[in-house]
Amino acid sequence: MDSDIPLMLGISQVKRDFSRIAKDVATTGKPIVVLKGSKPIVQIAPLPNSSIQDEAPKTA
Repeated sequence: MDSDIPLMLGISQVKRDFSRIAKDVATTGKPIVVLKGSKPIVQIAPLPNSSIQDEAPKTA
Protein backbone atom coordinates (compact mmCIF):
# COMPACT_ATOMS: atom_id res chain seq x y z
CA MET A 1 0.00 0.00 0.00
CA ASP A 2 1.31 3.43 -0.96
CA SER A 3 1.92 5.62 2.11
CA ASP A 4 1.19 8.76 0.04
CA ILE A 5 -2.46 7.77 -0.41
CA PRO A 6 -4.54 9.32 2.39
CA LEU A 7 -6.91 7.20 4.40
CA MET A 8 -10.56 7.75 3.46
CA LEU A 9 -13.42 7.55 5.94
CA GLY A 10 -17.15 8.15 5.65
CA ILE A 11 -18.62 11.23 7.30
CA SER A 12 -20.76 9.10 9.65
CA GLN A 13 -17.68 7.35 11.04
CA VAL A 14 -15.82 10.66 11.41
CA LYS A 15 -18.76 12.18 13.31
CA ARG A 16 -18.93 9.14 15.60
CA ASP A 17 -15.17 8.82 16.26
CA PHE A 18 -13.89 12.38 15.75
CA SER A 19 -11.80 12.59 18.94
CA ARG A 20 -9.95 9.35 18.20
CA ILE A 21 -9.50 10.23 14.52
CA ALA A 22 -8.16 13.70 15.33
CA LYS A 23 -5.70 12.19 17.82
CA ASP A 24 -4.57 9.61 15.24
CA VAL A 25 -4.04 12.31 12.60
CA ALA A 26 -2.04 14.45 15.02
CA THR A 27 0.04 11.46 16.18
CA THR A 28 0.79 9.91 12.79
CA GLY A 29 0.99 13.14 10.80
CA LYS A 30 -1.07 11.50 8.04
CA PRO A 31 -4.17 13.27 6.69
CA ILE A 32 -7.60 11.67 6.33
CA VAL A 33 -10.05 12.40 3.52
CA VAL A 34 -13.70 12.52 4.58
CA LEU A 35 -16.25 11.14 2.13
CA LYS A 36 -19.96 11.92 1.84
CA GLY A 37 -21.49 9.19 -0.23
CA SER A 38 -18.54 8.31 -2.41
CA LYS A 39 -17.30 11.87 -2.95
CA PRO A 40 -14.44 13.49 -1.01
CA ILE A 41 -15.66 16.63 0.78
CA VAL A 42 -12.90 17.62 3.22
CA GLN A 43 -9.49 16.60 4.50
CA ILE A 44 -8.43 16.40 8.14
CA ALA A 45 -4.72 17.16 8.32
CA PRO A 46 -2.30 17.81 11.19
CA LEU A 47 -0.98 21.28 11.90
CA PRO A 48 2.80 21.78 11.85
CA ASN A 49 4.28 21.49 15.36
CA SER A 50 5.47 25.09 15.36
CA SER A 51 1.96 26.28 14.50
CA ILE A 52 0.46 24.36 17.43
CA GLN A 53 3.00 25.76 19.89
CA ASP A 54 2.52 29.32 18.65
CA GLU A 55 -1.25 29.12 19.14
CA ALA A 56 -1.29 27.29 22.48
CA PRO A 57 -2.62 29.37 25.36
CA LYS A 58 -0.03 30.45 27.91
CA THR A 59 -0.48 29.15 31.45
CA ALA A 60 0.60 31.02 34.56
